Amino acid sequence: MAPKGDNIQKIHCPENNHSKGFTNPYLWSATAVSYILEKQEYMGHAVLGKTISVSYKTKKRRKAEPDELMIFKNTHPAIVDEETWHLAQKLRKTVRKPSYDRPPHPLTGLVYCADCGHKMTHRQPSPTKKKKYDADDAYICGSYRQRTRNCTMHFIKTSVLWELILTAIREVSDYVRQDEQAFIDKVQQTSTVQMAETQREQKRRLAEATERNGELNTLIKKLYEGNATGKIPDKHFERLLAEYDREQTALETEIEDLQEQIDSFNEDSTKADKFID
Repeated sequence: MAPKGDNIQKIHCPENNHSKGFTNPYLWSATAVSYILEKQEYMGHAVLGKTISVSYKTKKRRKAEPDELMIFKNTHPAIVDEETWHLAQKLRKTVRKPSYDRPPHPLTGLVYCADCGHKMTHRQPSPTKKKKYDADDAYICGSYRQRTRNCTMHFIKTSVLWELILTAIREVSDYVRQDEQAFIDKVQQTSTVQMAETQREQKRRLAEATERNGELNTLIKKLYEGNATGKIPDKHFERLLAEYDREQTALETEIEDLQEQIDSFNEDSTKADKFID
């Protein structure tokens, strides 16, 4: 029997049907945009195996971890380069809350406290409040503000930050114009020192975390087998599985952060060339 009325429109003219009931059919939700930003397919890669079966006895599946994905690179044209994609992932980790319907400050997530190392948060007066002092627009220590660590009450004015940034750009630019090769050598030398002091410890911890993550995968597999054969009661199985899952989640987050920090050292020479351009 042939479809009639609205069914015909749904089948043959979906572009004219999806907007019914929506005031703005082209309005993207924040959730949809976040899903788009984390897709590696936009770099030209094919990603397979995104879900993994939990047990052969059930149809339940879990989301695959980053190291479990099957990634085939350069299978189709990319619409964004890898550097931009990785930069987007770093920016997403920093919470930027708009204040009083104003966009987040561009320096949010980039300013750190010199005493405790905690990120500093931006403070500004409301639009209805008259700005009396320059210090009303400033960055304050987030650790002191949240009472999470022992730190003193101190701040830096946003205007001072902009002046410091502008002064630094002018000084470095003059240095590059005078001796471009010396600037490149300086960046590479600094990068080498940082790698010698920091990267060694990060690689050691990365190896330990990766090894422990592999051990947990083996333990979880044996745990399922023991429960399936009746050697491990359901009560102990659920408790141990929850403990292993918490530890593995923490390890995977640490492994990802360590790998990003190690990779950032290898990008210094490229950053120097782009800064000169």
